[in-house]
Amino acid sequence: MAEFKPGDRARDKISGFEGVVTGVHKWINGCTTISVQKETLDKDGLPLKSQSFDAPQCELVEASAPVPEKPSGGPHDQPERVLSPK
Repeated sequence: MAEFKPGDRARDKISGFEGVVTGVHKWINGCTTISVQKETLDKDGLPLKSQSFDAPQCELVEASAPVPEKPSGGPHDQPERVLSPK
């Protein structure tokens, strides 16, 4: 089974539904599902609803580009608390 991450392109082997992985869900019982959304729009110009599939029945079409680690920004000043307006 391929490891999916958001941004990957995946295809359901059974239905042929293909799109971008928008979520990876790991359930307490050990099952992993992925949410896949088509990139096309409906007749009103709105995005189509995503569909969820069991990860083992999907195949990886294209892996997304690796996302570079962003620096955390480090320590910063704490904002001052305003007690109450007078």
